[in-house]
Amino acid sequence: MLDLSRILNGEINEIAFEEEYPLKDISDDVTDGRCIAKGSLVNHSGYLELTAVLSISYTAVCARCGEKFKSATEIAVSYPVTDRLENADKDQDEYLMIESGKLDMESICISSIILNLPTRFLCTEECKGLCSECGKNLNTDACSCGGGKIDPRMEKLKDYFNKQ
Repeated sequence: MLDLSRILNGEINEIAFEEEYPLKDISDDVTDGRCIAKGSLVNHSGYLELTAVLSISYTAVCARCGEKFKSATEIAVSYPVTDRLENADKDQDEYLMIESGKLDMESICISSIILNLPTRFLCTEECKGLCSECGKNLNTDACSCGGGKIDPRMEKLKDYFNKQ
């Protein structure tokens, strides 16, 4: 939790922070990881703004071959912060809400990571995946089954391409 009491009383205009959080339960495909959030909350004459860079490193499972791999990325985030909304018609989702003079930085980081990570994790863009017949990882070995079975519904399409 980031204590904002000093910035809310006007004692200071900026709070810098650097925190580390574990990445757990962010995705079924992410087995472990960590996030280092480094940034600041600045009071711009009554307008509070949180800016941070989230450096994340994680281990994920490839969606094509099923192998675990390590990856790292950085995500830049910026959010307006408030303790109250002036108009009832303003969308609360646009603002980070201060509760009891504090911001829950871990939940902010996790939410930002979930929104910015890919929906499918790939070990490499060139990942060949698994053979649909025997299940062999095509990145490490050639398949001995040939994988040449064609769906009977597509048999006519094969003949079409052979004519051209």
